[in-house]
Amino acid sequence: MNMTGRLILALLVAALSCIQVSWAQQPPTGMAPCSAHTLSVSGSSGNVQLSGCGPSVILYNISSQELFYNIGSASNTAATTSNYSLPGNTSVTLTVPNPTPNAAGWYVAAITSTSTTTLRIVEGLSN
Repeated sequence: MNMTGRLILALLVAALSCIQVSWAQQPPTGMAPCSAHTLSVSGSSGNVQLSGCGPSVILYNISSQELFYNIGSASNTAATTSNYSLPGNTSVTLTVPNPTPNAAGWYVAAITSTSTTTLRIVEGLSN
């Protein structure tokens, strides 16, 4: 190996030794579930009230059909196809604030543009 090759190799080794991989240093976080819900989703908006047992909420869209979701504090919370999209066979983790005293809590609403799907909702405490 010539001098240029050795210099490049030395620089590469020095650069790689400076890289830190954060997931290798800290274990991934998890969630201790405390409540679960199922919402049948169609072209008409429907909702379910969260229990408020934990601020972390995972929404799982368990079919191939895209859905749209909304979070609100009123019992008439609805979703439209202009709300947040959750593609089929995917999930999203949300953090919802604790409900204020004497408040009913939070609602998750969902709708599809066509067809139907099922939304699984898991509430919990992140750890």
